[in-house]
This record gives sequence, C-alpha cells and structure tokens, in this order.
Amino acid sequence: MNTKSLKSSLMKFMPFWLFLTFFKFGGGLHYTVLAPIGEKLFPIWLVGLMVGISAFAQLLLDIPAGYLLDKYGYKKLLTITTFLFIIASACFLLGFSKFAFLLSLIISTFGWLFFGPGINAYVINQSPKESIGRFISARDVFASIGIVFSSALIPFVVMLDMKIVGAILLAIFSVAFIFILFAPKEKEIKHHEPAHPARNKDRMKKNFLVEAYRAVMRLRPASIMLLSVGLSASTFYGIIWFVVPLLIAHQVNNGVLGLGLGVFDFSVVILGFILGKVVDSFDKKILILIGLGLFSIAGIFIGFNFGFLFLLLGFLATSGDELSGLSLWAWLYKIDKKHESYGLISGTISLFEDLGWTIGPILAGVLYGVVGPTWTIAIGGLIIFLNLIIFLLLVKNPIPEEFHLPPPLKPHRRRYKH
Repeated sequence: MNTKSLKSSLMKFMPFWLFLTFFKFGGGLHYTVLAPIGEKLFPIWLVGLMVGISAFAQLLLDIPAGYLLDKYGYKKLLTITTFLFIIASACFLLGFSKFAFLLSLIISTFGWLFFGPGINAYVINQSPKESIGRFISARDVFASIGIVFSSALIPFVVMLDMKIVGAILLAIFSVAFIFILFAPKEKEIKHHEPAHPARNKDRMKKNFLVEAYRAVMRLRPASIMLLSVGLSASTFYGIIWFVVPLLIAHQVNNGVLGLGLGVFDFSVVILGFILGKVVDSFDKKILILIGLGLFSIAGIFIGFNFGFLFLLLGFLATSGDELSGLSLWAWLYKIDKKHESYGLISGTISLFEDLGWTIGPILAGVLYGVVGPTWTIAIGGLIIFLNLIIFLLLVKNPIPEEFHLPPPLKPHRRRYKH
C-alpha cells in the first residue's frame, strides 16, 4: 500500500480514532479521581481493595467477553461500553456520598470489560494486511493523546467538587459516544465451525479457559512472555495511578506529577512510529532484553524523586515498555500462522492485565501507609525486573532473527486503567 492510499485508509477511520482519544480522555480522568475521592470517604487500604476488586471482576469475565465480541460485533459492544461510562459519570452528579462513589465504580467495571479487547480486535479486524503495523501505531498514538489530555487536567480536577467532575466526564464521554456511532462497521467476523456444529456448541460451553490455554500454548514462548509482562506492567501502572493522584491531591509537586502521569503516554506519542521501525530492523530478542532492562531500572528509581527526574524516568520507563512490547508482538506474529480469534486472544491478555490492575491498587493501598510512596513505587519496578529472569530462562540462547518480519500485531499497553 503506497503512502497516499495508507493516508486515505487511516482518514477513513478518523471517527474511530477520535472516539478512542475522547474515551481515553474520560477514562483516564475517571480512574484517576477514584483514589482522591475514595480517600475522603473510606480508609485508604479499603479504597485500594475496592479498586482492585473492580479489576478482579473484569478478570473473571475477560475471556467470555472476548467470545461475545467475536459473536456480536466489536463496534456494537464498544458503543454499549461508552454508554455505560456515560451512566457512571452521571452517578457523580448525585453528590459526594459513598453510594455515588460505589455505584460509579460498579458501572465503570462493566464499562471497561469490552473496551480493551474490543479496541484491539476492531483495529486488527480493520487493518489492511500490508500496513497493520502502522494501524497499530495510529491506535497507540490516538489513545495516548487522550491520556495526555486527562493527565494535564488531573491537578485541577482532583480539587473540584464531585458534581463538577461528573459533569466534565459526562460531556467527554458523550462526545466519544457520538464519534463511535460514525465509526465504520467492522468487517465480517469469521467463525470457524467444524462439520458438527452441535458438537462444537457443546465444546464451547465447557470452559473458556481451556480455549485460552490452547491459544497460549500454540504461541509460546512469546505468548508466555506477553502474559508475564502484561501482569507485571499492569501491577506497576496500577501502583503509579493509585499513588500519584494521592500525592497530587496532597499537593506534593502536583504540577510536575500531573505532567508525570501524562509522560507515560507522551513517550508513545513521540516514539511510537520510530520504535516500530526499529523493531522491524533489528534482532527482536536483543530488543526485548534492552526494553525490559530499561523499563525495570527506570521503574525502580522513578519514585525517588517527584520533580523533573520523575518526568525523565517515566519517559524512559515507557520507552522500554513500548520497545519490549513491540518486539514481543513481532515475535508472536511470526509464530502465529492462523491469525484468527482476535477477541479470544485479546481477552486472554486482558485477563492477565486485569490481574495486574487488581494486585496494583491493593498492594499500593497497603504499602502506601507502611513504607511510603517512594518504596511502594520501587517495589512495582522490582516486579517488572522479574521478567528479565523469566525471559532468560525461556530463551537461553537468543539467536539473531532475520530482519524485516511482518509488522507487529500489538495491543496497546495500558499505562492507565484500560
């Protein structure tokens, strides 16, 4: 596909890209205010537990959600997801109360359920085969722009009345809802039915986890590393997005830290396309080692300075995360010969990421009052470091791979809640 055709193809999906930006804008704000608002209503450890349980509920439903996406359509369920967030935002209009907080949290739990795997499956479904890497990069960039916007507003929003916050969120999600209505419908989703449909129906009812296990084993060892990195990275970001909003609400370098949350996605906006070209041109396994090393070391030390150094280390951490993630997905793309069941595969990845988003806030809620914010974040970085050990155990002899593999098939790393 030439440059002109690619640009035309990308522009065709502009309503979807704008939907993605506005949804991330609203979603980032909603998740960020949970800890500061919850702290005023409940003990901090209980807030962490509730936010973690919300992610755990999604974890239990992620793989079934993948099947539902493949069955009923990606755009349709993304539309429903956005409407649920409109309702969750409206709950804040009820006023400052435990009931309003809990109701919004519960509804948003179901709102997040189809978003992550739905976005991944929609983009993969719509991408032309010869330019899938650039479609994936476009998705990452537009999603990250939304989070950068939300991060810029966080220092102001955490100080506002709950009703005003609800009105802002309601407006943002309403715009996202309008854009998703105008997004192109996905291509026909292929369902691979065997000769005995009734027998297949019975088999599908048995256990979603069995099908997920088969998909992971078919794509190992890249799939195992992706699940491990997804779990640890989400735990780390869950800690970051719980601790930093609390520091902002307590006015600890709140201007710098507001930018600090945005820097995790700003680096993707700046480097997304560049790193994609790097991954296509160099040995994947070496890049995975470099990326994981950079991610873990920057993650360990990022909490020791909440000034300018926080911004620099946050930029480096996300750059390492993106480099390792792109390389892992390029490796997986080479292994995968079928390229099917995108909803199921994305749902399985979301399961492990939601497990991380379960562990992160709970761990942060407990550690925040025990060891303080600095060491709470450092422990999150140490968890990422374990991936280096796992990778070296899985790949004892990283033999260089041929250059110019097919473009990577990479769901966006959630450096914020979905």
